Amino acid sequence: FYIVQERRLKKKQMPSRLPALNALDSAEHRLLLAGFPLQTLGAISGAAFLSDLHLSQGQLLQVILAYGTWVLIAVVLLLRAVLGWHGRRTAYGTVAGAACVMLVLFLYIVRATGA
Repeated sequence: FYIVQERRLKKKQMPSRLPALNALDSAEHRLLLAGFPLQTLGAISGAAFLSDLHLSQGQLLQVILAYGTWVLIAVVLLLRAVLGWHGRRTAYGTVAGAACVMLVLFLYIVRATGA
């Protein structure tokens, strides 16, 4: 939503019903802060069960994407805290992380229905 609102403002189009950019940025940050510990717990619990399994190529791809998503979100939060990144930079990182999460979920669904 941040990216959409920012583009509309740059094109000087009629404002949409989205909140102000600062509100969208802070909401994005709060959601990342809330979701990152949950994602960390998921990665830890997944790693505990992973040692007992023999992984196929599809499952290995899911594991790599899941841990890659965790690293991506961690980097976004770290850059925001250390370098003070806000706005468009963190919005693109968050969109990339969300796309990775959607891809992992899609792969789980495809594997579950195909098995």
